Amino acid sequence: DPGNPTASSRALDTRSPRWPSASTASAVSPSEGRASAAASSTAPKSSSGHGVLTFITVVLLGISLALWQQRRIARRETFIRNYELPRGLFDNLRKRRPELAVKDCQPTANALRQFFLAYLKSGRKYVSMPSQVADDLWHEFILFTRNYDAFCKGAFGGFLHHTPAVAVG
Repeated sequence: DPGNPTASSRALDTRSPRWPSASTASAVSPSEGRASAAASSTAPKSSSGHGVLTFITVVLLGISLALWQQRRIARRETFIRNYELPRGLFDNLRKRRPELAVKDCQPTANALRQFFLAYLKSGRKYVSMPSQVADDLWHEFILFTRNYDAFCKGAFGGFLHHTPAVAVG
């Protein structure tokens, strides 16, 4: 407003660093100019979606990790189910347990596989052995050290040590 002496003097006063420039001085009062300048210097800068991008990245990584773990467990389950036990293992079991018939060995091996699967699915925590005869088969399997070591690496990613039930209880 050319008739307003205050507005024209504001436009010419450039002593204050917070004072609006001459081009915007006529539209802003001194108190408004200081407030808007302070607000603009302390207002948070736009992150251009960095927070959202970080969140999406973390979620995708979490999903990828979960899927990878599921696939790894599925591969290990398949390995356990399809692993061919070493030759002579059932013969050694029958020497230890003479009451077992040949036809009893395969169900015992299935029980031991179920134990290994339960151990895998438990997150590699202790699980109970289904029977004493399955535990005896495990003892015999351990004596085939190279086979047992290879089995453990494929089934669990590392060696599964045998812990007697009395030590756990």
